[in-house]
Amino acid sequence: MNSPHCPLRLLVSALCLCALLLPASAVEQAGISDAISDEIVAQLTHLMPDDELTVIAYLIDQADIATLDFELSKMRATRQHRHQVIVDELRRVAHDSQLPLLLMLDELKLAGDVSGFTPYWIVNAIVFRGNRTALQQIASHPDVQWMELNFSPSLIEPVDYDRGRSLPLDENHGVPTGVRAIGARRVWYELGYTGAGRLVANIDTGVDGAHPALAGRWRGTSEPADECWLDVVRNSTFPEDDSPSGGHGTHVMGTICGNSTVTNDSIGVAPGAQWIACNAIDQGSSDAFDNDILTAFQWFADPDSNSATLDDVPDVVHNSWGVDGRFSGYSDCYQLWNQAIVNCEAAGVVVTFSAGNEGPSSRTLRSPATVQIDSVTVFSVGAVDANADTIPPYNIASFSSRGPTDCPPFSLIKPEVCAPGVDVYSSFPDGNYTRLSGTSMAGPHVAGIVALMREANPNAEVREIKSILMRTAIDYGDAGEDNTFGFGFVDAYQAVVEISANRSIVTGVVTDENSGSPLGHATVSAGSRVRQTNASGEYTLSLPGDTTWQLIYRAYGYMPESLNVELGIAETLRVDAALTSLPQGTVRGVVRAGANIPVSEATVEFPGTPLPQLITDANGEFELAVPGDSSYVLEVSYGGVTADTSFTIATGQTIELELFLLSLLSEPQGPDNYGYRAYDHLDIGIPPLFDWLEIAPSRGGSGTLYAVEDRDSSVYVRTPFPFRYYGLEYDSITINENGWIAAGISHDHSFFNFQIPSASGPPAMMALFWDNLHWDPEQSEFCVYHDTLNCRLVIEFLNFKFASATDLSITCQLQIFDPAAWPTPTGDAELLMLYEQIELPNSSTVGIENHTESAGVQCLFNGANGNRTWGIRAGSALLFTTRTLPFATGSLSGTVTAHPLPDDWSHAVVRAGCEYIAVMSGAFNSENVLSGLRDAVFLLPGYERAVAQIQIGEDSLSHWNIEVWRLDPPRNLTGQAVNDTLILTWEPPQSESLDEFERYLIFRDGALLAAATTETYRDPIVGTQVRNYYLIAEYGGGVSDTSNHFIFDPTSAVELPAGMPREFSLSPAYPNPFNPATSFTLTLPHASHVSVVAFDLLGRITAEILAESLPAGYHTVHWNAAQLPSGLYFIRVTAGPKEAVNKVLLLK
Repeated sequence: MNSPHCPLRLLVSALCLCALLLPASAVEQAGISDAISDEIVAQLTHLMPDDELTVIAYLIDQADIATLDFELSKMRATRQHRHQVIVDELRRVAHDSQLPLLLMLDELKLAGDVSGFTPYWIVNAIVFRGNRTALQQIASHPDVQWMELNFSPSLIEPVDYDRGRSLPLDENHGVPTGVRAIGARRVWYELGYTGAGRLVANIDTGVDGAHPALAGRWRGTSEPADECWLDVVRNSTFPEDDSPSGGHGTHVMGTICGNSTVTNDSIGVAPGAQWIACNAIDQGSSDAFDNDILTAFQWFADPDSNSATLDDVPDVVHNSWGVDGRFSGYSDCYQLWNQAIVNCEAAGVVVTFSAGNEGPSSRTLRSPATVQIDSVTVFSVGAVDANADTIPPYNIASFSSRGPTDCPPFSLIKPEVCAPGVDVYSSFPDGNYTRLSGTSMAGPHVAGIVALMREANPNAEVREIKSILMRTAIDYGDAGEDNTFGFGFVDAYQAVVEISANRSIVTGVVTDENSGSPLGHATVSAGSRVRQTNASGEYTLSLPGDTTWQLIYRAYGYMPESLNVELGIAETLRVDAALTSLPQGTVRGVVRAGANIPVSEATVEFPGTPLPQLITDANGEFELAVPGDSSYVLEVSYGGVTADTSFTIATGQTIELELFLLSLLSEPQGPDNYGYRAYDHLDIGIPPLFDWLEIAPSRGGSGTLYAVEDRDSSVYVRTPFPFRYYGLEYDSITINENGWIAAGISHDHSFFNFQIPSASGPPAMMALFWDNLHWDPEQSEFCVYHDTLNCRLVIEFLNFKFASATDLSITCQLQIFDPAAWPTPTGDAELLMLYEQIELPNSSTVGIENHTESAGVQCLFNGANGNRTWGIRAGSALLFTTRTLPFATGSLSGTVTAHPLPDDWSHAVVRAGCEYIAVMSGAFNSENVLSGLRDAVFLLPGYERAVAQIQIGEDSLSHWNIEVWRLDPPRNLTGQAVNDTLILTWEPPQSESLDEFERYLIFRDGALLAAATTETYRDPIVGTQVRNYYLIAEYGGGVSDTSNHFIFDPTSAVELPAGMPREFSLSPAYPNPFNPATSFTLTLPHASHVSVVAFDLLGRITAEILAESLPAGYHTVHWNAAQLPSGLYFIRVTAGPKEAVNKVLLLK
């Protein structure tokens, strides 16, 4: 509709006078209408025919928003109704009047005179970029009222802005001084308003959407991103703040609503509010054919492009930008933004502006903050120093811009109010916090108060809110309104109290009817007002008093409940609700990847529902009860790989799902140019198991401890077997404190990690976790163990600290496999890297490289995984090998002829490589022997050892027939004390063996004491400890059983009778490993009731071996485990108050 008193028309008339300042010939030569600005005229005088300008063309027909606004206020329209009427009218006027001009622009574009154009409805205008011909034709169009160069506002930079400065978290109980000074805490704790259910916004440099104080408050976490973040630069879909002055918008938004659930820092005035944002400021100039400010205000007026919805529309938009006469092309009173601001506010959005940092001189506000369209518009905010928050009144900040206005009649007072703006503590990009000063820091305090006011009174009108902010401000400076403080220092508490006058409060808790548990995220609605319960099920609603309401309670998976309430004036009413759950079904599933391997710790989500996020268990499984008779989409993710499915479930039904994560990550990393590859636990081919062997002594392991007392030092270890690595043979390794191992001897001490391969760091490196690590003598353990059972060398770093964060640690292992037992095509050793705990994964290198540092496989570097690596985390396993296929196996069988026959075959075993084969009644057979030339050995205590090299064919059967003779032990061991020496004597074995006798091995208290070739030995008597002696005879073909035991008590200096031990003890089990039987000796100093029980790894009792009373003495206990599967078992012996445990390995 046409308005005879349109403010834009009056403004244009004034601006047209500027053309008179140019010579008439210049305008005539340009061939341009007088409906243009003098800035366009100035550029046209030297514009080349093919040059283009970007201009804004304002149409004559503008919506009469002033009349509509008055009528809506008079009828006290709800905010939703106001929004729909205003936005629909703005769109209607633009739609009805722009078509002829758009058609002309289309023709000019086809002719090559226009590059592009963008129509707007927030004001009826079109931004286009065109040449002289286009400018002439558009300016002459009868629908065009005025043309202006496309404008670009400037950020109000903070004072003493140090972008690199980062401060630790606030120490004032998480609430900055400015937030306390304005009385926000009183609003939270006394009135119960935090901004919950409200939406705030800013037009600024952007916002760091990942900041811990802001990430959880972004509306885009639950709603479409294009309704919650407008990127006018790169069209990104996630908020960022990386403009030339990046950080400003993040700081501003933190003051409005920042609240970290991680640090409990409530840095914002309205910590319960959500936010959206646009990065229209400080983005640099461009030749685009749109206008960032018009785009921003239009988007904020209706982010989802649906005028009937309101939850997407912000309650307040704060602005920290402006221009004045110092900026080329602008005047001190620049008014072309005014109508966009007025129209946006008419739609229900409060618009606030920082006054500027050009003080202390008068008339230093920028436009549009300096403009006074009416008594509350444009609403500008000055800055005070409120750091001494216990002693108000606060001084005005010297930089704060002063009034009066720069616009005619040049006497109207500015700013409207003031707020804290000196050393304001708030969020900064990349998870940081910092203090900044400026009116940019003051304005967001006021925007936060608006959110609190709108929570108290959701339908409060824009003018009402701004009037109350001025009316309740604490008067500073000259009495009444002045050009320094405006109406004074804002008072959040009084503002909220006044706007909620005559309103009542409904509060309560929503619970599950059956369990009584609180229901978080339930909704409570009263008409158009909706609140969400917190994690404790609590809610608060502010409603007009002296009214009747129907409250409707809803929660996902529950039947809705409605309750009617009558409210008096200024009443607080508690209304609780208990919801009944809907009938449910059960969804179960398993997530797999690679070689069909279960994926543990995968994330399982049900998008579009509030169902909880699940994490798969160790078997890759998950289970959840969900409302029945419904359809769902299920998404799983792990390591950046996702899979999804959909299903429909009936009430009472159980659905089984299988999801597979298909990814190139399941391919091995590599190969490098030598042939090594890295397989992780979710790969196809040969994925490794997390085969952790605990060797740390503090955890009951048998590893050898090493100390690394000097920083970055190494230990040198001779390996128990030679191994090949990248084609070279080694018999030693270097182990460094900083998480790396090198083949051979290395004098490198690198703690600073680099990529692999590179010339930095030690040659022939195995980077288990190369980082600046620290061995803590009180908590860390550095140990090595030769696992003869599985033919591997194990190196463990237990609780090594990170030098950069000494409260964080890592526990990991490297296992080097004996190539003779675990062959590869190249003969090189396989390496297994295991990670039990990683508390700082982002600063290390994981991988291997050769001795020339020219080849290598890298799986991790400073938090970046290799392109075929799932990721390094607790529970990860990496196998480095030159194999590409699983080990091939064959069968080995045979017979054993023993002279004489043993009474018990249960201790007999054949070992081929690392395969242990039980011998049953003189025969053995296994189908799992690795193919190739295998070293084989037959072992039976008391019999000679038989050895052979046997060729094991793939999927074929090999035979080995064995003949052995018994090796008799020494006999009749005794001793006599002579002065301070114990003389041990014994008799030789009863019969001669075919194997040549070599020597006797003398053991004291289970440890090898000495060797002898005659039947006597002298042992000095030291102390009064009771000693236990026995002998073994060593032959060329093996060792015998033990002799009898001789117990010596120095206090009596005589032999103690057999069967009279002085201490409770338990001998190691023998044989161990065993199949199917083993034995051990129990010594009892007193008669006791004895219990012997076997447990498996899960602590389950697998056998009750003995439960009876035994006399004092020596007792041999036999256990036959023929009915149990192979595995590790623990034998616990209890005798009265005494207890001991043996660890045994059953191999079948």
